[in-house]
Amino acid sequence: MPLARRVRGLAERARSVYAGDAVAAAEIDALVARLDEPLRVAIAGRVKSGKSTLVNALVGEPLAPTDESQCTQAVTWYRHGRTYAAFIQRRGSARLERVGLRRLAAAVDVEPGDWTASDLERIVIEWPAAALESLTLIDTPGLGSLTPEVGERTAAYLVPETESSPADAVVYVARHLHGADLRLLEAFRDDDAGAANPIHTIGVVSRADEVGVARVDAMAAAARVAERYRSDPQLRRLCQTVVPVAGLLALGASQLAEADFRALVLLAGMEERAAADLLLSADRFTAPGAVADVTVDERRRLLGLIGLFGVRVSAALLRQGAVSTSQELALELRGRSGIDAFRTLLSTQLAARSDVLKARVALTVLRDVTRRFPPGDGGSLVAELERVEADAHELAELRLLVALRTRGAELRDEETAEVQRLLERSGMRVPDRLGLEGGMPDVDVRAVVQRRIEHWRRRAEHPFAPRSTLDAALIVLRSYEGMLLELPSDPTARTATERSCPSP
Repeated sequence: MPLARRVRGLAERARSVYAGDAVAAAEIDALVARLDEPLRVAIAGRVKSGKSTLVNALVGEPLAPTDESQCTQAVTWYRHGRTYAAFIQRRGSARLERVGLRRLAAAVDVEPGDWTASDLERIVIEWPAAALESLTLIDTPGLGSLTPEVGERTAAYLVPETESSPADAVVYVARHLHGADLRLLEAFRDDDAGAANPIHTIGVVSRADEVGVARVDAMAAAARVAERYRSDPQLRRLCQTVVPVAGLLALGASQLAEADFRALVLLAGMEERAAADLLLSADRFTAPGAVADVTVDERRRLLGLIGLFGVRVSAALLRQGAVSTSQELALELRGRSGIDAFRTLLSTQLAARSDVLKARVALTVLRDVTRRFPPGDGGSLVAELERVEADAHELAELRLLVALRTRGAELRDEETAEVQRLLERSGMRVPDRLGLEGGMPDVDVRAVVQRRIEHWRRRAEHPFAPRSTLDAALIVLRSYEGMLLELPSDPTARTATERSCPSP
């Protein structure tokens, strides 16, 4: 039985066991409701790292304020709703109070009331955006703020001392990952895949176009920086992966209007040397004076919309004839921003395994509730909880993934790469987990899986292998056996293909 179904059954049983305890029952009810919600992803980082801009780019609309307004000083949830609505939750209360929602020029905000940001547990914005159907985004105040209590609220909210984190996963946003960022990432580290902290942390090199000083090849430079971070052993144990994203460009591409496109066409039509001089800096680009019939206000809008990097790239694409319409240009800019690759990462490595992540959090909550409120059922609920935790192969996979990142499992380099790919792509299609590119017949995929089963069975039975290697091999072996069950069986074709199908 899948882990998610077993955990749900366990939660329903706990609900009946604690029916007479109002406090414990309320926690169980909240847990059951959480199992039905989209995955909760917290966006964290230092002040002015680009967190809110990334939220807006993911949603495709300017919802999160990017200035130092009241909303950026309070934890703000953006979740899917059928209508536009806003709520506040005060500290010490579990109730959501509906408040007025107002649309500002570049964000949404809640109507002022008899509260301040420090009085609130969170603000909740409901918005009918397609991007929020599978993910609830939690925008947090900046860590390392000049106002210490603001950063402390974020740290206490994401990594509470006595209860489960409200987030299932964390996206850590930084312009550059320095020592201070590594210390902050340590707070999200989870060495045994069983504590309250989120195990899945993805790093984002934000404002990536600035890495290459907004040159046309800036994103390529940012990609090299991200690759260097990904290969850093210290960062690898704290962060699943690191990707570059130019959030402003991604958001601006979704808001590009025909008037903006016409202005960019005029700029692209300038004499090349004059255009290079104009685009030398932001100050020169927005300086007063006639420029190819593009006014100062139009240039300022373009700079605020897609940045100097976006203007340079747009001019180059138009000059080369690579795009001819505003829609084509918007698609090119969005692709170059890195947001599509980041969304794919969220959907494949987080949303695809959301059931396991939420089940893991649920087990943590149930363990905490049974500790604080011993159930009066003779210990059977606790015993079943322990059985589920011990037997859950999905949790064993997560523990192995942590061990690989911290060098706690003794495998060969090529085996480590194989297992990391296998586990990080849990929930995806079997060919994707195997790293097979292009289409392959099911029987060929089945043959690959069978070859890997034989390899890991030999590893699990090696008489001189270290204990950590044997344990890892047994987990991987069970993962491959589970994949075999997902594939359709064709014994006749399998015999013919096993001899010719290459091993991954």
